Amino acid sequence: MSKKTDNNPLLRQAEPHRFRQIRADEFDGVQGERMSELSIPARLALFALRTCSDKNGVFPWHPKTLKLRVYPHDNLDFEALLNELLEHGDFFKFTYDGQEYGCHATWKLYQRLNTQEAGKPSVYPEPPQLNTVQDVPKTS
Repeated sequence: MSKKTDNNPLLRQAEPHRFRQIRADEFDGVQGERMSELSIPARLALFALRTCSDKNGVFPWHPKTLKLRVYPHDNLDFEALLNELLEHGDFFKFTYDGQEYGCHATWKLYQRLNTQEAGKPSVYPEPPQLNTVQDVPKTS
């Protein structure tokens, strides 16, 4: 880069965007039936939380901050939505170094990383290794 672009934030090259997919088969068959069990706000939150997640599907478990990113203009209990998604098995929580994180249970089924993001280190700690969706810890 030249000195002109280094000093001007408007001219600097932007960070690559994270791309998140919503696939049609998430609404069909068994997955579609599972989706219909969720409230409408929880369905939207399920997809919107992908944009808050790193390349491994992990995001910090901060309901107030997440609510501001997903539903900034709506008066709703986002912690209750997160708990609905937890109970439904769409997410699981884990603790690392005293901090709580959430992780998408089906991240690897529905997300493909672009080469730029795949080559970068994870933003958040690695989630516990799971073999299948059935391995996702259920909340009690």
